[in-house]
Amino acid sequence: MRISALAKLGLIASLVAAAFVVAPSAFAAPIACGSVISTSGHYVLHKSIWHCAAAKAIEINADNVVLDLNGKTVDGDALGCSPCQVGVFVDPHSGVVVKNGTVRQFWNGVVFNNVSNGRILSLTGVGNRHGLRLDSGANGNLIKSNTITGGDNGITMDAAINNTITKNHLSAGNSSGIYLYGGSGNTITQNTMSGYGHEGIHALGSTTGNTIANNKALNNDVDGIQLDSTTTANHVTNNAANNNGADGVNAQPAADPSTVISGNTAKNNVALGIDGAGVTDGGGNTATGNGNAHECTSNFSCFVP
Repeated sequence: MRISALAKLGLIASLVAAAFVVAPSAFAAPIACGSVISTSGHYVLHKSIWHCAAAKAIEINADNVVLDLNGKTVDGDALGCSPCQVGVFVDPHSGVVVKNGTVRQFWNGVVFNNVSNGRILSLTGVGNRHGLRLDSGANGNLIKSNTITGGDNGITMDAAINNTITKNHLSAGNSSGIYLYGGSGNTITQNTMSGYGHEGIHALGSTTGNTIANNKALNNDVDGIQLDSTTTANHVTNNAANNNGADGVNAQPAADPSTVISGNTAKNNVALGIDGAGVTDGGGNTATGNGNAHECTSNFSCFVP
């Protein structure tokens, strides 16, 4: 059977079109309070969600989803925890991106529970009890360029591993800017934590092997950076911990030479600049203007300008 040239062209066009079928670029219906995204693809919020009373305002239940809030707001109904309301909830998927919008007035703003290789980018969190959460083995995620104000903790990490937390601005919460409970291998760098009711950064529990570097912990009510006595092998390097209500850097492990404090600047704190009697002085620390005239514990050779 002979096929005309026109038919051949039609057949070729059909094959080409089939080869370029892509994942959905928009939700089948407008994203609204209580929406569940269950197919991989790129989703855009075109209209803000206000006073959402659902337990999960938006749930992502698929791998390789990009949720672009498109500058819009996802707003919760209250801060209650019966159940604990979540703005955006992901569990337990990989390759999920949530970006570019405001999440406000939830118990938890965004939760990555056991999520791997995801990203939370350029969000604004306002008045959430916990701004962003990485829980239950969240692994290899990037949390970058978010602005979190109010609530309790800015970023909470519970048993999270190998994540990068960078260039976030966290302020004016009741507890800690970044709160690490357990977990290992995380890099916390170039963040600013200010005006928290407790610490700028607080590591506790079995937290081990994390790098805390090049951050600014300023004007917090207790310590700028605190490592509790049960933490091990963390490196605190090149941070500025100034104008805090207790110590600039407070490393409490009683005898852990694998915890290293180096290259930090601690100025004008109410107590010591650096308190780390049981850890290693890695050198290059500067302390000045702190309330305790010793500036640092005796095992540290702090430079005093």
